[in-house]
Amino acid sequence: MDKLKDKKIYFSGKGEYISKVELEKYLITFGVKFVPSLQDAEVIIEGNLTPPNISSKIFQYQQNGIKVITIEELEKDFSKNLNIKNILMAIKLTKNTDRLIELLKNSYFDDNTFLQLLKQYRWSVQELYEDDESRDICKAITSRFCSLINKNHNIQYAPIGIYYTALETSSCELLEFIYNMPDYKISDKNIKQNQPLTLKEVVALNPNSSKSLHIEILENQNIKELEFLALNHHIDIEIKERLKLLKLDTITQKLIIAQNYICDDIQEVIDNKNIQNYFLKYYFFDDKLFSEVLSLLTTDTQKIYLSMNNFLTENMLSDIEGLNITNATINILKNKLISNDIKVKYFKLDDKIYNISLAHNENLTKDEFYILWDKNDLDINISLASNISTPKEILQKLYDTNQRFIHTVLCNNISTPIQILMQLQLDNELKILVKENPTYQAFAQKMLGYME
Repeated sequence: MDKLKDKKIYFSGKGEYISKVELEKYLITFGVKFVPSLQDAEVIIEGNLTPPNISSKIFQYQQNGIKVITIEELEKDFSKNLNIKNILMAIKLTKNTDRLIELLKNSYFDDNTFLQLLKQYRWSVQELYEDDESRDICKAITSRFCSLINKNHNIQYAPIGIYYTALETSSCELLEFIYNMPDYKISDKNIKQNQPLTLKEVVALNPNSSKSLHIEILENQNIKELEFLALNHHIDIEIKERLKLLKLDTITQKLIIAQNYICDDIQEVIDNKNIQNYFLKYYFFDDKLFSEVLSLLTTDTQKIYLSMNNFLTENMLSDIEGLNITNATINILKNKLISNDIKVKYFKLDDKIYNISLAHNENLTKDEFYILWDKNDLDINISLASNISTPKEILQKLYDTNQRFIHTVLCNNISTPIQILMQLQLDNELKILVKENPTYQAFAQKMLGYME
């Protein structure tokens, strides 16, 4: 804005993202002089909400060669050249919260500048959205960092916007700020398994949270927060060990589920009935550890839990099949990594229970899918309807059966063709299920232009 140096300026209207007072302070640094009338101006700044009659006059002056600067140009220049260190010092000394909030509304600031300003804010309320000030801060955060605002503009005006922001942000600085906000808890109605309820739990789970924040969570000793920290896939060895040393079964369970558990005593884990099944079902075994664990299992129930493990290799699955435990066999037949020899063996047996399990297997050939379809069995067909690898022509045939159970399962299958989902959503009882299907959601967003 060197072109404004020592100029006489007429400033109409107001700022859009930045207060007029803030912009005037900025312009004064260039030695400008504000004049009260257009006829005395060398440069005109046309602000937001300039009255129509003044806008008409400004246009005439512009036609006569007077330089006119839009509020957008001025605010962008202000944002680009702001001396952030001086501003931060001034806000810190004066504790001018109103000025801070006005600056946070500026969408032209880059994220780094925004976060530096945000750190200066101190909460004075016990709950989010308790007063106008806290609402302004939350709105500034959500409108900048929450992608859902593109689908639902109103989310910036509700506490849930901060919840979704905490879920998706990759900024560790923002996560630290959110963790120290007044806490907010979503309704526990219809929540999914291992879904965080509070902002602090969301931050603990977010893989972009910093180690210093992980340590703070450990020191705060909130059990639910610690459980979600244990589920965080990006905690380091030290944090994993400190969580393990707490020797709390619920936290150990979460460490195992997230592959964060470091096993140094297999027998101790197997002897602990509260974590044994989690270990067998979720732990990632190498060949040596698998053999050792299998040799220590003394009951069929333990071996059945092991057969549910989705990280088993083809050889491990073959070892379990060789145990001749019916329920364990049922589980491994659903696993897409079973050997072709095992698949052929159980197709030849043509046992309904095993066929139901095979219908869940995502690694069947097209011919194998048709073998199961040709059984014309409702239970097998329900399994086929849930399988994301079932050929689309079979999914169409399944829909055409008009079986209620099959239609319900098709609503949840991401491979169900969109034309089938469109038909299913016409049923009021199935409509909610269809709307939760990611395939339908993507279609609605792309083709219909909104998220239902």
